[in-house]
Amino acid sequence: TVDPDLYPFRVKVLESLSGFDLGVWGPGWEKIPDSSPLKGRIRGGKTPPEVWTKIYRASKISLCIHYRDPEDKIPSYQASPRVYEVLSCGAFLMVDAQRDVERLFKDKEDLVIFRDIDELCDLLRYYLERPGDRRRIAERGRRTVLERHTYLHRIEEMFRVMGLS
Repeated sequence: TVDPDLYPFRVKVLESLSGFDLGVWGPGWEKIPDSSPLKGRIRGGKTPPEVWTKIYRASKISLCIHYRDPEDKIPSYQASPRVYEVLSCGAFLMVDAQRDVERLFKDKEDLVIFRDIDELCDLLRYYLERPGDRRRIAERGRRTVLERHTYLHRIEEMFRVMGLS
């Protein structure tokens, strides 16, 4: 979602990447002002799973930028479903530093974590020049998701916690 009212941080990050060959899909694009460098990077609105899975697989690098409360009153620590979706497609993922992502995945082994826009730009340049590294990390990320983070894994864990397994 690229709605600037809901996701100002995400829009700011994406706007800073306008010098890259960036494609953006998702709802909210119609609210992006014409003056935004992001406007020319919008490739489509809301997309169904059969489309976004193809987009992930075709992309050199997929980005996941988590929601951040603009007023910093509502903390959010969860890993977005997008993390699991991208990795399960076997795509290379770069994601902003999020507590649960850092707890569940290994940086530069399963995915690549960035902490600010400057680091993101540096990492993008680095990994765009290294397809072998992207492929290796993407393969490991997919393996990690399938071995540890499917819905079945979550259900089994819930049953274990409730003493039902």
